[in-house]
Amino acid sequence: MNNKSFKLSSQIDILLFRDLNDMAEPIVKIYAYWIDKEGYPRHNEEIIAFENLTSVQSFIRDFSEASALQWFENNVPEHEE
Repeated sequence: MNNKSFKLSSQIDILLFRDLNDMAEPIVKIYAYWIDKEGYPRHNEEIIAFENLTSVQSFIRDFSEASALQWFENNVPEHEE
């Protein structure tokens, strides 16, 4: 599996996909896009490095909508719908 996306609400989207960093090591990029309380679009990203492609694929496969919501709440504390 290469990517997943979750629409957590009408104003929050989470995207994740596998990629390679500059040293050709497998990584997962997680992006959050949301509209803040003033109506402005915002985003946040995190890059997670893995030792092998199998781990990356397992991470993406196991990442659920509940995982996306928890990641968003833990990594974007200033968000407000």
